[in-house]
Amino acid sequence: MVDEYVHGSVSRISPEAPVPVLNLKYTEKKIGGAGNVINNIISLGANVRALGRIGNDENGRFIKDYFSSKNVDCKYLLEDKNYQTIIKTRVVSNNQQFIRIDKEEIVDISKEFISKINENINKILENIDIVVISDYGK
Repeated sequence: MVDEYVHGSVSRISPEAPVPVLNLKYTEKKIGGAGNVINNIISLGANVRALGRIGNDENGRFIKDYFSSKNVDCKYLLEDKNYQTIIKTRVVSNNQQFIRIDKEEIVDISKEFISKINENINKILENIDIVVISDYGK
């Protein structure tokens, strides 16, 4: 899951509808969802092997690139061509979030994904001391 923040300032209300008009300053992306758990484990100095599903899309690549740069083993962070990486966009002005836009479709895990995990379960758990499961129901 990716958390996107759209930052700007609001100084007027739209004449088209009674909604604030945001003057965009910048956007930023952060790791969200179960990725926060991985970040917390990394901050404790532990080595991490991530197992999960991402989409074959820009946000999936963002997640993989981010964790690779943190030396997370991403071999089992698998791309699913039938899945779009979830993104939660928060629109913020003056440190106040005033809307969140969720781009997500809940899709069952494919049989192919489950087969890849089952085929590699011994390798996945090799040299692992602790398993942490973080399920956001997504």
